[in-house]
Amino acid sequence: MSLDIKRQWLEIQDKYAPNLYGWKPSDEKYYDKVVETRSRADTRKIQDEKLRFLARYLWEYSPFYRKKFKGASLRPEDIRGIEDLKKFPITVKEEWVASTNERPPYGDYSSISPEEWKKIGAMLYTTSGTTSRPRAFMYTIHDWHMISYVLAMDFYAGGIKPGNLVLSTFPMTPAAGAWSPFYGILRIGVPQIATGAMPDERKVDFIKNFDVTVLLGTPSYILHLTDVAINMGVDPAKDTHVNLIFVTGEPGGAVTSTRRKIEEAWDALVVDYLGSTESHPNGMLCYEEAVASSEEMRPPNIHEVPEFIISEIIDEETFEPVSPGEKGLLVVTNIYLEATPCLRYLQGDYVIKDEEWQCVCGRTAAVFRGGLLGRSDDMMKIRGVGVYPTAIEEVVRSYKELGSEFRIIVDLNPETKMDELLVEIEPLPEIPREKWKELEVKVANDLRRAIGLRTNVKCIPFGTIPRTAFKARRVTDKRGR
Repeated sequence: MSLDIKRQWLEIQDKYAPNLYGWKPSDEKYYDKVVETRSRADTRKIQDEKLRFLARYLWEYSPFYRKKFKGASLRPEDIRGIEDLKKFPITVKEEWVASTNERPPYGDYSSISPEEWKKIGAMLYTTSGTTSRPRAFMYTIHDWHMISYVLAMDFYAGGIKPGNLVLSTFPMTPAAGAWSPFYGILRIGVPQIATGAMPDERKVDFIKNFDVTVLLGTPSYILHLTDVAINMGVDPAKDTHVNLIFVTGEPGGAVTSTRRKIEEAWDALVVDYLGSTESHPNGMLCYEEAVASSEEMRPPNIHEVPEFIISEIIDEETFEPVSPGEKGLLVVTNIYLEATPCLRYLQGDYVIKDEEWQCVCGRTAAVFRGGLLGRSDDMMKIRGVGVYPTAIEEVVRSYKELGSEFRIIVDLNPETKMDELLVEIEPLPEIPREKWKELEVKVANDLRRAIGLRTNVKCIPFGTIPRTAFKARRVTDKRGR
């Protein structure tokens, strides 16, 4: 019986992914036109069908999810479609952390054993492990096909076509953000340069000398690479052929001032793409909307990938569904993986799902209006006010006199016992020190208007804040709470 369930689970993936094994785009506009232009009514039927199989599959193969089913007094047959999803309890990161701690190193949330994975596996991804034991995610050959397929649609929609040359700035570690894009772009038939831990200056040389046209990286690192290039006497806008820059790992791709700063420096279009290690790719920004949002200087609307995920938007307090068009937290059900599908995983991103908006690109999926609007676990509670780093980023990166990096320090004033917010900024080297105080006052005033709190601002020498090729960690909370 169980072998039948596994076979059926994999067969249903192939059934609704006509170009899964094609390894070339279906036409000049779509990587897989059938999937990308499928009606929403047909897509809903596919989601319901996959969800029914997923419930049976997880019950049979994932000890973690079988326990959650039993804890909620549910059987797989109780999940007949999306309408039944609310019966199942939401899965949070801390549960997977506990699973990993109790059964290291893999935990028990996967639908495949380590022994089986070593026979049919392809890749192992892990989380960073900065706050807990790294969580491991095993991916099979089937998963490798599926992930590269979804990301091929993502990057093709965003403008990567044969004739380009892509340079990835990501460290090639066991991270989803490094390898998955590599294989997705490989499917399109576009060559790549994976620079990994190569020195920054060498990356600039490669970009210039090999006529690279597309960059991949975090917004912070691309801005850092901009500074490196300029210090080398290379003008990214004039001395390179880069015309597309795909960013991920941070919310900067949807922060207007950050996006504008990158686009002006490179004379290139910035395209944001979404995903997480847990749920994998779950959104694509098409080229048409990337252009329109850039010209209108607004955050982009990003298509979801509904044949491969089911997204729910919930209230952060009640965990109940929000009304259409309201902001809430993104909950993702992954309906296309063999080894690590997830059922109602709280991704923790704030989004607004728009079912009505129609894109000129012809893709029929709903969109996340404005992309990712911030992460719930990034919010800082300061003097009773919720403050998001993206709001501070929007202000700091709007100043042409400042470098791209900044640092946020939250502490407790020992005399007043009140929270204190300090933002450290880096004036560009050509800005004289006598101008620093004026900058501090101006930035502080803008921050007060943006976040509603008095903020201390301090200028520090350019280059003081460490740069990283992956996700930047800008917040230090010294309150000990």
